[in-house]
Amino acid sequence: MKVPPEVTFRDVPHNETIAELIDQKIKKLNEVCDHITTCRVAVEKPHKHKHHGNAFRVRIVVHIPPGHEIVVIEEPTHGDGHETLKTVVTQAFNVLLRRVKKVVECQKEHGKVSIKETLANSEERSSEEWISN
Repeated sequence: MKVPPEVTFRDVPHNETIAELIDQKIKKLNEVCDHITTCRVAVEKPHKHKHHGNAFRVRIVVHIPPGHEIVVIEEPTHGDGHETLKTVVTQAFNVLLRRVKKVVECQKEHGKVSIKETLANSEERSSEEWISN
């Protein structure tokens, strides 16, 4: 990742276990796509929530060049305000991971692969071939 990820807790006390889970999920995300430029994660407890229980919302915004922005907002489904924060975080990152994989696949199909992959494949291809991609 080009810039360190931003993780904020809004109206939710900072939880080291959740922060470590988010860090693990971001590392996994970096393994799938090594050219993410921005990753912002907000863990929130919405104010205007009519359900009882712990209604958490997790918002993740990721930027992948050239010009891809992926936004995931995960919150308990209607009437299911008893999901744990860990579950909501995990669900949000699972959705994000699927979307990032789709972007990476499309980029590879259109010749826009990561620098690491290009360098790894450069031994097999001449320098003129991989520079043109």
